[in-house]
Amino acid sequence: MPGSSRISALGLIPTFLFAAQFALQGQSLMVGPTAVEFKSQAGSIATQQQSVYVLGNQTTSPVVSAGVSGGSWLTVAEPSFNLPKRIVLTANPAGLAAGTYTASVTLQNVSTPPLILPVTLVISTSSQLSTSRSSLQFAYHTATGKGTSLSDPTGAFLNTSSDQIVVSSSGSPLAYTASVSTADGANWLVAAPTTGNTPDPLVVRISPAGLVPGTYNGTITLQSPSGGTPVAVAVQLVVSANPYLAATPNSMNLAAYSGSAVPVTQALTLNSSGAVPYVIFTSAVSGGAWLSVSPANGNAPGTVTVSANAAGLPPGTYNGALQLTSSAAANPTLVIPVTLTVTLNPILSLSSSTLNFNFKLGDKDPSAPQTLNVTSVPAGANYTIKAVSPTGGAWFALGPVAGQSAGGAGSGTLPAGAITVQAAPEANMVPGTYFANVEVSGIGNTANARLVLTISSTSFLTLSPSDVTFNLQRPLTSQTMKQVDVKSSAAPLPFAVGEIAYTPPSAAWLRALTTETMTPGNVKLTVDPTVAA
Repeated sequence: MPGSSRISALGLIPTFLFAAQFALQGQSLMVGPTAVEFKSQAGSIATQQQSVYVLGNQTTSPVVSAGVSGGSWLTVAEPSFNLPKRIVLTANPAGLAAGTYTASVTLQNVSTPPLILPVTLVISTSSQLSTSRSSLQFAYHTATGKGTSLSDPTGAFLNTSSDQIVVSSSGSPLAYTASVSTADGANWLVAAPTTGNTPDPLVVRISPAGLVPGTYNGTITLQSPSGGTPVAVAVQLVVSANPYLAATPNSMNLAAYSGSAVPVTQALTLNSSGAVPYVIFTSAVSGGAWLSVSPANGNAPGTVTVSANAAGLPPGTYNGALQLTSSAAANPTLVIPVTLTVTLNPILSLSSSTLNFNFKLGDKDPSAPQTLNVTSVPAGANYTIKAVSPTGGAWFALGPVAGQSAGGAGSGTLPAGAITVQAAPEANMVPGTYFANVEVSGIGNTANARLVLTISSTSFLTLSPSDVTFNLQRPLTSQTMKQVDVKSSAAPLPFAVGEIAYTPPSAAWLRALTTETMTPGNVKLTVDPTVAA
């Protein structure tokens, strides 16, 4: 009764270093991140540190000074340095009551105006765990062997049988453990890593091999060793012989300039593990028939255009929904909420909703710059930019951080409405995919774009020994255990134990267990004597 256990790598969040460029008449400083936030807890005396990467263009003077204002709790390790340099900021919460404290670091040299880096310290009365989402939903198509997340707002995990949430804390960073349980007792739910520190990404994966069609429920429980209330994330898996139907994005927020006769449009991508016919119905709670979609029926996968016509609508917020129906899908009904904001202020829009950056493990050179163009109705609207990263750190780049949309005066040497984004990986990055949000805000609305960064792995798993044989004699009275060491050929890799296949098919006599999630690690193989006998 031979059996084999599959050990597979899980993608985790890589660490990148980005820089934000502030372009001013051909000369600029570059800094990443563009703002720093510390979190602590009342009564704590533990200092915290974060790094900021500072560099300049070819015409920038190499010597930079850094001065702190607004709070004695913040210090900079080196008040003067040569470019390029990673400076270290230290926050000391000792003696501070609960509240929010603000300060800034001013960076300047002889060739550029001062660049102000805002720094915030948030002190809370206690630190509690939280997650970016409280529930996840997956689907698995038995005919194709494809699985997907139905609740991923990014669309990056389509057809990957995985998803990702961020574990955060309200105060000081917390260590935590992640454990999984399923209502049926089967091992189809995996969360990695099983230990971490906030803010960290948690990769959730389904391993549904062997499950019969039906609906399965599980729970991921996050617990901090320092106490506090455990956090539970509900996970549902639908296994079906029918293809699944997924949509990206899974909600829409549209904005229109009051009086404009031009409808606002956005693409909706429909994904499926097979050809699925669908029909889309639109509904609006108020405002009449402002919401439409084209085409209203077809076959997934594919793309449809969602339109919002604000003609005749007074300023305000209007809610509607798209309802996708397909009797051939594993999930026959899919609802996409749509919100329309009508305003008398200029409406901003971006040339792209997603920018992708791709690296190979070990790459160190910066990526080629990419550009987001900002337009508005009417033209020439002022805007500011904020970068939002759920996991913190210096891993986003954009600049300039303020400007005017196309038709305005522009900012320095850049054309009006041009935002430059660039990435440069650090040496300690790991394979995987992560995200950052770019929010471009004006007085009328906020336009959003997502940065998707992917690191491909040149490292692979190795097993020692790669073949295990159990020689047993009857009667079997106790379990027999052998250990397999799991290593990676280059950089450390996350790993998890997958399904066990038996050739020919037989009862489940082999057990493969591990408490580790990163290489180097090991897996313990045991024979169940009650089955093997």
